[in-house]
This record gives sequence, C-alpha cells and structure tokens, in this order.
Amino acid sequence: MSEDDNGIDVSGARDFEKIIWGLKGRLTQLFLGNYVWDDLVIYIGEMCKSLQVVSISSAQVTDGSICHLLKRCEQLTALDVSGCPKFCGLALQELDQETFGAKNLRFMQVNLEGHEM
Repeated sequence: MSEDDNGIDVSGARDFEKIIWGLKGRLTQLFLGNYVWDDLVIYIGEMCKSLQVVSISSAQVTDGSICHLLKRCEQLTALDVSGCPKFCGLALQELDQETFGAKNLRFMQVNLEGHEM
C-alpha cells in the first residue's frame, strides 16, 4: 500500500472498508486492483464524495456499482474501468441528466471487448 498527499493505492489490501472510512474526507484518487467487489465500490461511492480519479481493475465489478459511482461521486473527473471485464456499458443507459452526478467527468476508459453493442 502506498500513499501520497491526495491518493492511495490499495491494490491487494484486504481490509478496504477500514481504509476507505479513515480516508473518506480527503481521498481524491483511488486505484483499485482485483480484490474489489460491487458492494465495496458502492460503499466507496457513498463514503468518498471528494473522489476525482478512480481506476478499477477487477473481474468482480459490474455495471451496477459503476453506475452508482457515476451517480454519487460529483467531483469525479476520470474513471478507468478498462480492467473490469464484467462491465459492459449498460450502466450508462440508466443515467440521465438528473441522476448523473459526475458532471465534471471528462475521461472514461472502458474495455468492451467481447460485448455486443
């Protein structure tokens, strides 16, 4: 686990909820590896309102939790879910102008390989 002034890399850490709870008010960048699941991503969306950059690489994360992040994280400017093979883009269909909270989002990277559009 490494930390700088504004972000923390918790790839491989097992006790995410305690880490997130302790940093929730000042966390602006979050890089999550394979030990992440939907409920944790939803928890992060609820707790970390200051997040600006999120990168997730997990085979366990799906559209539902990504949609939740896009609804709740109003400061989000960059989201990378290219390492989430279960993300197929359906989350984006659920969002409209009223429910989309990440109005500052300028960059979103996805990998839709293997998904029909």
